[in-house]
Amino acid sequence: MASYWIKGNDGKEYRAEDEKTVIDWIQENRIAAFTEIKKEGEDQFRLASLYPEFVSYFPSSAVASPSVLPPVLKDELPGIVEETNLQVGLAFREGWQLFRENILLSYGGFIFWVVINLAIGFLPALAHLVLRPIVGDFPGLLVGMQGISYLLQLILAGPLLVGFYKFWLNMVDKRDPHLQDFLNGFEIWLPAMLTQWLKGLIFMGMIALSFPFFISSFFFKFQDWMSGKVPPIEEWGWVLVGLFVLAFVIVVVMTLFWFVEFLLADRVSLKVFQCFKLSAQLALRNIPGLALLFTLVTVFFIVACFTIVGVLIILPWLILSVVHGYRQLVPRSKES
Repeated sequence: MASYWIKGNDGKEYRAEDEKTVIDWIQENRIAAFTEIKKEGEDQFRLASLYPEFVSYFPSSAVASPSVLPPVLKDELPGIVEETNLQVGLAFREGWQLFRENILLSYGGFIFWVVINLAIGFLPALAHLVLRPIVGDFPGLLVGMQGISYLLQLILAGPLLVGFYKFWLNMVDKRDPHLQDFLNGFEIWLPAMLTQWLKGLIFMGMIALSFPFFISSFFFKFQDWMSGKVPPIEEWGWVLVGLFVLAFVIVVVMTLFWFVEFLLADRVSLKVFQCFKLSAQLALRNIPGLALLFTLVTVFFIVACFTIVGVLIILPWLILSVVHGYRQLVPRSKES
């Protein structure tokens, strides 16, 4: 029986004695659909999913030939699956299964993330309490501490978010996630920080485009209402238009650039502009699936917000579902 050579994530080649060994490794998640394999007697490595004897052991969402990829995506992000449709039901189902299998780790990661962000927010108040007895209580002290807090958030938010996604990606990939994964974003601190800044600028720019609709409809009507002049119900049409435009802008920005930090955490060799471009391309190629995914995530989150217990139960599940949805579209690479 023929043996096989498998290229590992570390770049080394490993020998499988026979076909059954390869199948066992696939079922143990040691071999993915896009792992390169060479059969004994062949000259070149091929994707594992291209071998007829193994293709049935991979999820259908993970199997696709790179020959169908457009040139830009093939060059910049090998392994991205063009013909795969986002399977929303599978994402939620697998997300729930992963949550059940990793309850303590999921809560640990979520709580750790919350504590870090709260600590950054509380730093100005803590510094103010420490410095006030020393330098006195003058008005500029608290303002200065708040300014430092905003500066820290600008510097740290990007790397922390990339590390946050790296933690959940490792859980989905079953790569032994640890809380130290949250610090991985600081290895690419500058790109991670720039992605946050660019997303903020894009968001504010798109809000500015919708602002004329919003200010002419909402603020003037609200001012009249506060002064006791309640406009007729038919005059509130522009208010609804303004709110719709604003909501549409937010949805567009979230959809187009939702996966920027995912890509940066998953493919650290990518440049910032590549992450933005590829995130937009992924979104445009999967509009129905992403629209359904984000709609359901929003609905579940709003419903859960009525109770603290609901939020605690549902948030890790929703995070894992979104990450699994991303992994359906972008298979794991050797560098991840």
